[in-house]
Parts: sequence; structure tokens; C-alpha cells
Amino acid sequence: MVYTPYEYYQNLKPAEGYYYDEQRADAVLAWFERFCSLTSAKWLGEPFRFIPWQEMVLRPLYGFVDSDGLRQFSTVFIFVPKKNGKTELSSGMGLFHLIADNELAPEVYVIASNVDQAKLCWQGSVTMVEQNSMLQRAKLESITNPLRIKSPMNRGIFRVLSSIARGKQGLRPSTIICDEMHEWRGREIYDALTHPNATMTREQPLTIIITTAGDNENLCNEIYSYGLAIQNGEKEDNTFLPAIWSTDLVGEQWDDINLAKRLCPGWGYTIKPKVIE
Repeated sequence: MVYTPYEYYQNLKPAEGYYYDEQRADAVLAWFERFCSLTSAKWLGEPFRFIPWQEMVLRPLYGFVDSDGLRQFSTVFIFVPKKNGKTELSSGMGLFHLIADNELAPEVYVIASNVDQAKLCWQGSVTMVEQNSMLQRAKLESITNPLRIKSPMNRGIFRVLSSIARGKQGLRPSTIICDEMHEWRGREIYDALTHPNATMTREQPLTIIITTAGDNENLCNEIYSYGLAIQNGEKEDNTFLPAIWSTDLVGEQWDDINLAKRLCPGWGYTIKPKVIE
């Protein structure tokens, strides 16, 4: 059986020892809508409003918890075509994990194949801070060399990294955001920052992978195949949350407009039909 993300999430249940805390999920979504804003094109400055697919993923990610309130999922893999709202979602998630995840001295890193790519997520977060008076009162400080946001109230940092591992040993990430992983060359930085030696001081470290498609046989392809097997019901991993929109789900190509509608979850929101049809 091949499942689309919608079918997968419709049947998704918490693992043994976990439950769905709807109030917690509601609170996280409300935080986004209160503190985050849109950051590009004609939507600049408008309040953040969830596209249905974004809410569908975030509810179990933040709402499936144990009796101590710790999250079930330690990795979320979002594989979605371009222009479906992934960058602003990752910018908001970066801010949330910097200041609102109840983590002391959080270390949030956004990683891409190069600094310029990773900067897109970071710059979105900076713009959100600039457009929200409550975030400004938190005294968040954006610094350009190296690119980072500092949070004095909890001694947190949100920093841009490239996927080159050299010089990055000794970091203690609470959250890593892996952007456009299909462009990465090598896996050293991923292995270093997700290794228990790096995360052992964190109660619920989270790896967020948000990427579009690519043709490379690399780390992204490995994780994509693993996540697709979970979404399809071929594998079980209660710590890994996939959300994959791909032609592999239907064995067709993108030249069918009806297929594009099915596999672009931002259709009618960030993707306007009159531009495509």
C-alpha cells in the first residue's frame, strides 16, 4: 500500500507510552500565529497563517508526548516541491526552538550546502523579529559575523552553518534544521550533530529536514528512502515523522496538471492555479 501524506497522517497514532496532547499542539500553533509573520513578496508583514499541510505535520510533531511532556519524534523529514511554504515554516520553527521550547541555553543550527542557502531561513527569522513588537521586547540580537541570533533571556543561539563539518565539533545542538539537503555533499556534519555525543545533554533534541527534490545519490536520498518506507507502511520507526510529497507515490511525472494539484500541498495558497494552468 502506497500512502500519500494525507492518508498517512489520517491513520497516525501515538506510540506506546505517548499520547496526543491537543492543548500542547494548540499552544504551539497559536505561538506561530501570534509571533511569526510572512516575509516575502506581497505577503510581507502579514500574520502567519498555517497552510493545512503545515498544521497537519506540526500537530503530531509537537502534540505526541509522554507523561513528562517530552516529544515522541526526534526527526521530521519534510519533502515538498518548491513554493509550497517550507522556508517560512522553517524560519518560524527556528525562532520557536530558540525562545519558546522550554530549553535552557538552546543551540539551534540551520545547515545547508552553503552559507548563502542557510541564510534564507535565518533571514526569514530575523525579518519575523523585526516585524513583531513582542519579539523585539525579548531583546533578540541578530549578528552578521557569523550569522546568528542571540537570545539573552535563555542564553540561546540560532546560528547559520554550512554542511562542511570542519571546525564544528563540540557543538551541543538542541535543534538542527537541515535545509535543501539534496544539495549536500557528504554527511559528516549531519552525523556529527545528530550523534549522541553531541545531543546527550538535551532531553528532546530535534532534527528538522526540509528539502525539495534532487537527482543526487547522497545522504538526502538515503533519508528519503527511509522516510518513504515509513510513510508507505513498509518500516516502523516511532521517532521518525515523514511528510513526503513525491511522484514516487504515484509513479507518474509532473506533466499532468491534476498530479501537480495532488502533490503540491500549497496549491491554492502559495501556488496560484492561474499561474500554472
